[in-house]
Amino acid sequence: MPYAQVVRRVDFNPAGNKGQTQICPFFMWVIRFILSFTQEEFMKRILFSSGVCAAIMTLCLLIPFSSHAQQVSIEGASICTGVADREPVDAGTSFAVSMDRLYCYSKIANITEATDIVHVWYFGETERARVSLGVKPPAWRTYSSKIIQTHEIGSWRVEILDASGNLLETVKFEVTQ
Repeated sequence: MPYAQVVRRVDFNPAGNKGQTQICPFFMWVIRFILSFTQEEFMKRILFSSGVCAAIMTLCLLIPFSSHAQQVSIEGASICTGVADREPVDAGTSFAVSMDRLYCYSKIANITEATDIVHVWYFGETERARVSLGVKPPAWRTYSSKIIQTHEIGSWRVEILDASGNLLETVKFEVTQ
């Protein structure tokens, strides 16, 4: 017995009479298609569809994300008090809070096409700033800066991420009294 005969009849109102709801013609077709199967046929199709979907998802996970994915690398990264002539000034790992502003300098290599890197500044475990920086082939030097507040004494880090959010490097430093 077709599954549609087990379920009571549904009126779709294709004429669109006032005061009644119209249902999309595609939706009507899907419902009629589903209701045309016997209960056993319907279950077989659902199980088959689920199996096909699972197989496709598994294949997608096994295939590398992209053979053209760019693998930029960090040749150097440091925290410093300034940048002059595209080079870090007074790089270090400990800075007095009186410095007011610090810089994260990054030297990027292996760039095959223009892309972005991201500097994410953390005070302890709290994200304090996120700066997206454009970089171009074949290599690029760039930096971001952060104003340090007088109460932000303690451990800091800057995570350098690629455009996909992958961690390239972490630069740790501390701000002291």
